[in-house]
Amino acid sequence: MQFYKRARPSPPSANAGVHLSERAFWGHLNLRGDSRNETFIEAVHSALAVALPVTPNTSCIVSDVAALWLGPDEFLILTPPGEETKALNRLQARLLDHHHALTDLTSGQTIIHLSGRHVTDLLAKGCSVDLDARAFRAGNCVQTHLAKANVLIWQPHESRNFEVIVRRSFAEYLALWIEDAAQEFGLFFYPHGSIEQTEEQLFLTGLSPAK
Repeated sequence: MQFYKRARPSPPSANAGVHLSERAFWGHLNLRGDSRNETFIEAVHSALAVALPVTPNTSCIVSDVAALWLGPDEFLILTPPGEETKALNRLQARLLDHHHALTDLTSGQTIIHLSGRHVTDLLAKGCSVDLDARAFRAGNCVQTHLAKANVLIWQPHESRNFEVIVRRSFAEYLALWIEDAAQEFGLFFYPHGSIEQTEEQLFLTGLSPAK
């Protein structure tokens, strides 16, 4: 794991209530523009084939690209590792005639993947947002604090798995907090690259924006 230097792979355990891994190399692009402008939305769609979510705290996934709502005029675009430059260039070409801001945040952010039957119990220890399945559904995302770290928490699909997007400078601190907070549940740590590719791709499965 890139941020968690002192961590070691945990022995497989059916009793572990929380599973942790890192999606270290995904591309992160911050896009700002007027989501009320239909031609802006269409330009992004023509560049990436993904519709920008206009409903607050939702997301959209098409093929291998995800778009997350951060605000009325701000979005996070996630791409597979190494694809962020291509996505950025396609967006820049399509948005030449549109007022916008586009920033590559890939080197400054990482994703902590959390799953397991006690994952919501763990997150509740450090986050005030209600992540219960009745309130937080597939496709929802929210900017909040987790153990005093600024994060974006995202549930990409129906499974109760969460992607915690955090600045790299806070990532090791957050991983150590998770290690401590998960003691009562048991923690299974996957080193980077050890999860099967099919599981790594789980959140890129054609998810539509949450209603």
